[in-house]
Amino acid sequence: MHKLVSFLILATSPAWSADTKTHVDDLRRLQLVSPQNLVIIDVRPPSDFAKGHIQGSRNIPVKNLAAARLPLDSKIIVYCGEDSCPLGEQAAKSLISVGHRDVQTLVVGRSS
Repeated sequence: MHKLVSFLILATSPAWSADTKTHVDDLRRLQLVSPQNLVIIDVRPPSDFAKGHIQGSRNIPVKNLAAARLPLDSKIIVYCGEDSCPLGEQAAKSLISVGHRDVQTLVVGRSS
């Protein structure tokens, strides 16, 4: 199985920011420490999600995010599976625009 992730880019305010990078180990720690408040969203098509995804993630394509009705107080991590995929950032911006404050975009690739 391919290693899906290596670092996170965080955005925790209404203005999108990609200044803070966090190693993937922090994602696992979040899954262990606060699983009830953590929502991991895979925005890829269902067929790609079915081929492999991060344990505990939910498949919600970008076009379906508005209908998902995610709790505003959740810590949300969005990913789409590859560095060149703009869907993760698009989804994060969309979630922030409707009031979510703790949104992170998971970027797949090698950390530097």
